[in-house]
Amino acid sequence: MKRVSILKGLTLLFLVITVSFFFINYKVLTNECIWVYDKGSLLGMETMSVVNRGFIHTIIDDMIHEFELDESEKIYFRLDSRIRTLNPVEIADGIINFKMPYNLSVSTDKQSFKPLKYFVIPVFMPKNYYKVESILRELEGVEFSAKHYYIADSFWWYLSFWINDSKIDLAINIKKNGWLDGYEITVTKNNVSEKLNLVWSGKKEVVYTPEAIKERVNKIVAIGLIIATAILGGLWLRARSHHRLSINDLQEALYIAKKRIEMHGETYSRVWKISCIGSAVIGLLAGYGTVVTESDISAVFILVYGVLIVIALLTIGAWMSNLRKLAKFKSGEIFIGSSSIVPMIILVIAWFMGLLISASILSPENLSSTIIITIATGSIFSVLTFIMIKLINPEKEIDIVNRKIMEAIEKLKENHSSKKNSLMEDSTKLI
Repeated sequence: MKRVSILKGLTLLFLVITVSFFFINYKVLTNECIWVYDKGSLLGMETMSVVNRGFIHTIIDDMIHEFELDESEKIYFRLDSRIRTLNPVEIADGIINFKMPYNLSVSTDKQSFKPLKYFVIPVFMPKNYYKVESILRELEGVEFSAKHYYIADSFWWYLSFWINDSKIDLAINIKKNGWLDGYEITVTKNNVSEKLNLVWSGKKEVVYTPEAIKERVNKIVAIGLIIATAILGGLWLRARSHHRLSINDLQEALYIAKKRIEMHGETYSRVWKISCIGSAVIGLLAGYGTVVTESDISAVFILVYGVLIVIALLTIGAWMSNLRKLAKFKSGEIFIGSSSIVPMIILVIAWFMGLLISASILSPENLSSTIIITIATGSIFSVLTFIMIKLINPEKEIDIVNRKIMEAIEKLKENHSSKKNSLMEDSTKLI
């Protein structure tokens, strides 16, 4: 009882502290900093490809010269000021005119930096990019499209516009926490094209603003308080409900589990089979959707769907196994739920196969090579899936659990009988 009281007191204390912390720091926790980079932040870029015609002069030549790419393939951009404005209109204009509203300098050795005068590209981006995106869509004379990748946590902006007699095509890849991952510019003049493609070199040194540091610290503290309160609450509830079941209570709990499995086991197996078939169909469609849309939203969808299916099957299995009562009694043996992971695995395999099949169909020029890979991969996955289903399925689980329940009941009866006989012998000796 003393342990229960201590855990209860600590849980209530941390709950009060957590609620008070959220109340006091509500604005900091709910309002995300739009600009997080301070002076001194550095980002490394390197040349992926360059197409530079010597007989025609374009802004590619000027950009190569100012970025010192004629001296080194690897360069470092350093932020020399905070952003001067967060107005999305001015930021959009800065992207088009190569004049972002902050100061940048460039270096090839991270030692001596030269300020950029003409081409201040979006090396660092504020987090109001959705507003900037809406402005770019509305700019006259600019063709714009965007693709967002939720797993990679980045987005691509594609822009096409004219500057004097040159057509500019930009492809900008920005991580959603606000830094440049890729920058490709193609300039077409007099039917001749030049291109510069820069990608992140893997080097990033961030200096955060005081506001961003305060926000980060507060969020870490908030997460820590929530986790601590949840752990203490769980320990308190566990200690509160912890009591040793009598033999009769255990027998009753085992009989309840046996009855539920007999009544609902077949339904559970049917739901599991439907989930497996549904996972295969949804996975293939999601793979097709990923290829067609060139977006990972389909992957996010199947991830959520797969987790929900697993949780649903685990919940049903735990209820049938009477896990609430039998959690402390052979919980690893008397539990139906191991097979719940199978639909998730089928979902992932089907999604991957959907990617291969769709890529083969939509790229007929590579059909001869990709179709062999697709058939071989499909055959291997089909055999492995068949073996997995044979080894891990609800019918097998139910048979094992039923046998374990009966063994446990018989053992309890034997223990009860031996104790009863022992008591009778003791009472006979006393007489």
